[in-house]
Amino acid sequence: MTLSSVVDTFSISGATVPGREHARLYRNNQDAWAARASEGLIVLAVCDGCSSGRRSEVGAALAAEWTVDAVIAHGGDVALAATSLVER
Repeated sequence: MTLSSVVDTFSISGATVPGREHARLYRNNQDAWAARASEGLIVLAVCDGCSSGRRSEVGAALAAEWTVDAVIAHGGDVALAATSLVER
């Protein structure tokens, strides 16, 4: 089975659920995930927001998106992708 047939065969879905304490305090969920597939590569990133930070759900979502985009752009080289993200 080739990667292209795997990408055509499967779909990716995900969800996050606020923890018990967040639900009790009526706080939003601060976790995020992003996935991308390209020729020969499937990338998934999961990010955990920081409860004490303001708008950390936005940071988690951006970090997940930027991470998968960088890994795809660098052909799966995670170290190079990380370096490019830090240098932004």
